[in-house]
Amino acid sequence: MSQTQDIQFGDDRMAERYWAKVLANPETGCWEFRGGLGGSGYARIYVDGIVVPGHRYFYQVLVGGIPDGLQLDHLCRVPKCVNPRHLEPVTSAENTRRGNVTKLTRERVAEIKVKLSHGQQSQAEIANDFGVSQNAVANIAQGKTWADVEPIEIPGRRRPRVVLSMEVAEQIRATPEISGSEWARRLGVNQQTISKIRTGKTWKA
Repeated sequence: MSQTQDIQFGDDRMAERYWAKVLANPETGCWEFRGGLGGSGYARIYVDGIVVPGHRYFYQVLVGGIPDGLQLDHLCRVPKCVNPRHLEPVTSAENTRRGNVTKLTRERVAEIKVKLSHGQQSQAEIANDFGVSQNAVANIAQGKTWADVEPIEIPGRRRPRVVLSMEVAEQIRATPEISGSEWARRLGVNQQTISKIRTGKTWKA
């Protein structure tokens, strides 16, 4: 973060018309944008007639270019903040992990795994239900995150639930000689789930 240490509010490298829409919060250090905001609360500003993300523009003008493949993470967790000292270039995966860290618990992950095992909802639908990104759900399904969490036990269910993954879905599609009912029996799901996988309605490659 050393590149941002000398940046001051009102820096003349940024046009005055943009500073006029920013309020410095003395308690948090955030530079809160008071102009137009996007649906997620991020600053939106016009630059040469084009709408661009405000925090990215402030960073690029006051610090420099954002490395290829990286995104800016708000360390302050205030979307409308445009203070470069509160921004850090990170990978998409890291940005998602940080954004979900306060939303996911072991209990909620266990619930997500149960929903995945049902196979009746897409990852996007599950993500929407839990208020996290689809990427977060995909990482759980593939065992990239929360691999040690087991699905919630369902009283009275004799067959253990198997958490579906892309690997399992590809195996189902690659074995047409195994009937849908047999796959459903092996995995403890219904035939409709297997049918959706094979027709590409869910778990698309």
